[in-house]
Amino acid sequence: PISIRVILNTVLIISLFAASLGNVYLSSLPEKVDKNYPVEATEWIKLNHPQGKLFNSYNWGGYLLWTLPEYPVFIDGRADLYGNELLAQWQDVINARENAEAILDDWRVNIIFVEPYWDIVPVLKDKGWTVAYEDAMSIILIRP
Repeated sequence: PISIRVILNTVLIISLFAASLGNVYLSSLPEKVDKNYPVEATEWIKLNHPQGKLFNSYNWGGYLLWTLPEYPVFIDGRADLYGNELLAQWQDVINARENAEAILDDWRVNIIFVEPYWDIVPVLKDKGWTVAYEDAMSIILIRP
């Protein structure tokens, strides 16, 4: 005979799976994407085709992989695949540490696509990087 524990576990697993599918569906609705991701900034890139390598927000890496496949991302939510060294470099850049510019130079980054509140933004503006696009959610800086 099937025990009550097996039945409850099966129901629990099916419920969790259904909830996960529902969450994926809801988060993929256009109004959710528009609210949580830099859709307009991404459109700017598609229209203007800035040249060079991209340094991006960790939060948008997966979205950018999907919407801008011609621009390889610096990092995305799969940080374990990139390793601790790359994640540390990303943090050094975003927090405008001493080695930030050297990291950008080493990776030959020409495009910064991040949230406008990060410490690196005013530093790069002072160094002559051009604000190519900016809104409340995102900023795109281009190397001079």
